[in-house]
Amino acid sequence: MSFILAGQAFPSTEKLPSYLENSLKQIKPEEVYQLCKIISSSAFAGRLTGDEGYTQAAHWAAKKFRQWKLKPISQNGYLQPYPSPYSIIDEAEMTLYLPEKDNSGPQKLQPVKDFLPLLFSDSGDQEGEVVFAGWGISAPELGYDDYTDLEVKGKFVLCFRGTPNPRDKRFQPHDQHRHRMATAKAKGALGLIYIYPNPLANPNGDRITGFTPAIISEKIADLILQEKGVTAAELKKDLQTYQRPLSFPLKSRIHFRVKARYFPEGKGFNIVGFIPGRDPHLKNEFLVYGAHFDHCGAHLGKVFPGADDNASGSAVVMALARAFARLKLRPKRSVAFVLFGGEEMGLQGSRYFVDH
Repeated sequence: MSFILAGQAFPSTEKLPSYLENSLKQIKPEEVYQLCKIISSSAFAGRLTGDEGYTQAAHWAAKKFRQWKLKPISQNGYLQPYPSPYSIIDEAEMTLYLPEKDNSGPQKLQPVKDFLPLLFSDSGDQEGEVVFAGWGISAPELGYDDYTDLEVKGKFVLCFRGTPNPRDKRFQPHDQHRHRMATAKAKGALGLIYIYPNPLANPNGDRITGFTPAIISEKIADLILQEKGVTAAELKKDLQTYQRPLSFPLKSRIHFRVKARYFPEGKGFNIVGFIPGRDPHLKNEFLVYGAHFDHCGAHLGKVFPGADDNASGSAVVMALARAFARLKLRPKRSVAFVLFGGEEMGLQGSRYFVDH
């Protein structure tokens, strides 16, 4: 069985056959908008793969595929299940203690605005000093190590996401959240804290017992770095320019408390429907239209709806599915429509679909 991943189906200058032209006109912008609005609604609680909200959304989409008379992926229907452990963050507090000479006192940071736990964080209540570790990469085999002569045991590691040389593909595995977190934990860190322009919800990683990773804003990072007379933007530019470690300990301390629930038996779903091809020699070749259906869920009492990421893409795939299902003359090849789960967790659903 062969697969073709679809891009632009027809060149813009090619005249479509009339039956395709009529079907294409049936795709209405308002229909796509309404699908996106439903997918990103609070009823589905941000569609965190494995969570009840995602499961309800998957059953809703499967029902649509059935209404449109697409063929199911198997005898069990339109849902392709796979294991997907997940976590829900119920509470999080972060307090910053700057060096005493600053005289500003403890600063309680605001969730979402100033910081966010990474959404695979374990529960914990920990306090420790901060150390800056560049990109958070330890790759002595590549001649690069941000942790050289840096004591991180019992401390929080502060770093950027990225690599010293983006053109050197050998660094790519080290830039994965899972790899970077495991490195920091193995060196004894309490948690790893990314510097982002603004905190983002992110469930792409593995829960590590006793480890509490997070993201802080550049504004908060600047407060921590002011003892060194440098801003986060300047420090990142230096790392990119010199492509060598620029790590150092800091006098600031962080108190970080997280309350999380872990669900190791979580189950994710791809939602798959297809239209059989009419050509007996080509029908076992599949043209695949896909988008990821999941987002980041509901944490800290807030829903992360994921309208653009990626309810919008999923709505387009569903509108295409409906349009293809209305065709009087089926394509020669089979056409599959896939709403993938687990993209936010690291391409879980798409990998499972390809492998199975």
